[in-house]
Amino acid sequence: GSLAARRSGLIAAVVSTFENAIFSQTIAGLTRCVEAAGFSILLGSSDYSAADEERLLRAILGRRPDGVVLTGTLHTPRARRLLTTAGVPIAETWELPAEPVDMAVGFDNPAAGRAMTAALHGYGYRRIAFIGPGDEKDRRGLQRREGYRAAMAAMGVAPREVAAAAVVTGMESGPALLDELLRRLKDLSQREDEVERRAHELSGAEERARLTLERISGLSAAEARASLVAQVEHEARLSAAN
Repeated sequence: GSLAARRSGLIAAVVSTFENAIFSQTIAGLTRCVEAAGFSILLGSSDYSAADEERLLRAILGRRPDGVVLTGTLHTPRARRLLTTAGVPIAETWELPAEPVDMAVGFDNPAAGRAMTAALHGYGYRRIAFIGPGDEKDRRGLQRREGYRAAMAAMGVAPREVAAAAVVTGMESGPALLDELLRRLKDLSQREDEVERRAHELSGAEERARLTLERISGLSAAEARASLVAQVEHEARLSAAN
């Protein structure tokens, strides 16, 4: 029959989770556009599972949607075959795959992680931390962490990371996660400060030793020994005082 006769009037969308507020914005925007074009939206959540996405796609494609929108680009081989043979537009979002099923609208997550880190470094910050996903299924969060790590390594700065123990539900999770970050990294910062202080002390001791050697050059052996003993005793008293 004609294309009009075959249309279901549905646009299917599978998001990674309904628990994260950031996807609600995607759903809201998609719904507005779909309804403005005279379609209805059919929603599903994969819960970051490629197997669950495949199961959903089998059910969704049985409804003969006029298009499919997916968050992410990681699909099982069977899900990819289902999509490529569906005969409808497929849009993958939130990533930029090298080989999209059909079309992709997203961004480079590793590059985003690198850019954010480099920007903070450019503002003069050196203790730059990353709060990342605690769940290995959050591939995009892990990609941004890769970018963060790469930027820190390129700048020669030690990374500081905290994995979120619970699901990050949106911006409102920020204060609690920041408190957790500060709590975990407080001891690390104190240890680094101590190392810097010790390094400064050693640098000063080395400079004083150099000056001592310059001062005793040309003295007799007995005088040189006496001067070195006095210097060592002085350093010991300084160390005990600190």
